[in-house]
Amino acid sequence: MCVMRDDLFKIPSFLSGTTLAITFVAALLIFHWLLVFCWPIDKLGWAPLGKRGWKIVDYIWLLVGSIALTGTVFQSRQVLAASMLPTLESFVSISVDEAKYYSSPKFYDGLLCRSFVRSAFSPPEQEFKRVQKEFDNACAWAKQITESLKDVDRWAIIDTSSLPKPPLGTEPSIRFTEKEMYDAFQTHNLIARKRQALQDALQRSEWEKFLVVVSPLLAVIALALRITKVTGEIRLG
Repeated sequence: MCVMRDDLFKIPSFLSGTTLAITFVAALLIFHWLLVFCWPIDKLGWAPLGKRGWKIVDYIWLLVGSIALTGTVFQSRQVLAASMLPTLESFVSISVDEAKYYSSPKFYDGLLCRSFVRSAFSPPEQEFKRVQKEFDNACAWAKQITESLKDVDRWAIIDTSSLPKPPLGTEPSIRFTEKEMYDAFQTHNLIARKRQALQDALQRSEWEKFLVVVSPLLAVIALALRITKVTGEIRLG
């Protein structure tokens, strides 16, 4: 039987609103005691801060507050990425289907895989054979593309450089069809890269996780220190 430790999958207690409020009040009292009133430790030579000391406190609370704000930035990034991802994934789903359609016989059969029949209006024999050969080569190339993409993952970026190179030729309709296919691949790749960027934005490093967890605690400490500074400056006059 699997036994789970009791301390696993528990939210740290200091992240509750009540705990943060208690921490704020405690920090406020401690800072006032140590930095403003200093009773009874003033008998041991501990003196309240002067003007210079409170200026140094400015640097400290601003630094602590900035670190806390950094954790909030990480959270905002993740929230935005999570909200954008479902919509973008629907676009990826459409774009990969479109890329597969443009590389399937449904699209190119009548455009590239064609057998011409000579008539009175056909070009000379040599030109006729050249055009037919170009279309035959283009058809064979398109079938290779279909084979290359048949198992492509829905979320994968299509590596167009690894696909079979289109055959040389001059027929405008063939070049146009090739362009349509590659445009579909590039559109899919653009959306797939954006999805990958959002996936990366959802991830956090260990350092980011630590900052996100401690940022509420740092924020209340910075606020308590700032309020203490106000009290200290009032007492100094």
